[in-house]
Amino acid sequence: MQPYEHGGNVYAGPPVTVDFSSNLNPLGMPDAVKQALTADPARFEIYPDPACTALRRAVAAYHGLDPEDILPGNGADDMIYRLCTVLRPKKVLLTAPSFSEYAKAARAAGAELKYHALREADGFAVTEAFCDDITPDVDLVWLCTPNNPTGRTVSPPVLRRAAERCEALGVRLVVDECFLCFTDAPSCTAWLPDFRCLAVLDAFTKRFAMAGLRLGYLMSRDHALLERLREGGPCWNVSGPAQAGGVAALRDPEPYMARARKIIDEEARWLSRQLSDLGMKVYSPEANYVFFRSPFPLAQPLRARGLLIRSCANYPGLGEGYFRVCVHTHEKNVMLIEALREVLHG
Repeated sequence: MQPYEHGGNVYAGPPVTVDFSSNLNPLGMPDAVKQALTADPARFEIYPDPACTALRRAVAAYHGLDPEDILPGNGADDMIYRLCTVLRPKKVLLTAPSFSEYAKAARAAGAELKYHALREADGFAVTEAFCDDITPDVDLVWLCTPNNPTGRTVSPPVLRRAAERCEALGVRLVVDECFLCFTDAPSCTAWLPDFRCLAVLDAFTKRFAMAGLRLGYLMSRDHALLERLREGGPCWNVSGPAQAGGVAALRDPEPYMARARKIIDEEARWLSRQLSDLGMKVYSPEANYVFFRSPFPLAQPLRARGLLIRSCANYPGLGEGYFRVCVHTHEKNVMLIEALREVLHG
């Protein structure tokens, strides 16, 4: 079996008290979603809507788009793999480090990988130098904003230049915004009418803490692309509970998201200070997780204390000593810092 490369694996090893390895909304799943799942379970005895009609309408209204611009999937990774299996790119450009599924999906489709190394001296920011690597031999470009695991957003001027270059060269650009909802940065969805090359990836996973329901979606004005992707996967790829939960989550999301962003803003700054005081090199967080480098091993000692964090040693461009932790509520964040003090100082 292939080694598991992500956060959230609470099923193997010692029991987990708090999972800091998966970056979900600290408020947990909204009550409206829980109610939608339990109010009438008998409706899930029938097949789900293969067109996800109500869900696409809700997502489109949320983003100010048309339902035809939306293709839901079984999590964002469903869309990542479909893009590669359907488009069959020969060469894929991505940053190092970044989310590992981009590379895995590209390799599975037989693509060659071209990495743009992010510099630690730049705080792992994506700069305009990335755009110089968008060359005519590249077929598919991935950009993640905020990037995973660094938490850095890609500035709008860099994103715009990347989109312009991809449009001019006929290269497909996919921008992953799964964590953007926790920041103040603008979405690329406003550019969809301007760039046929552009597709934007998002999900309910992080925003609404719905990881177990598996619900993501791709947005594009290239409706022919979305149709090809729809035909390139199974008919009922989004379950009835996931569709119902997604529609419920989007009925009135802003009060919930405003509370979450307030917690994340306060707690990310608190965690950063505490980690710095413990001798960690902290990279300024912009999302709902904190990326840092430690001179000491942390993952196993913390796991022995019931706390799961994400080692980033397997990311291209990183190595041993890099970690990522989710921003939780203050009570849980205090548990992490106290456990770290115990690990480091006994």
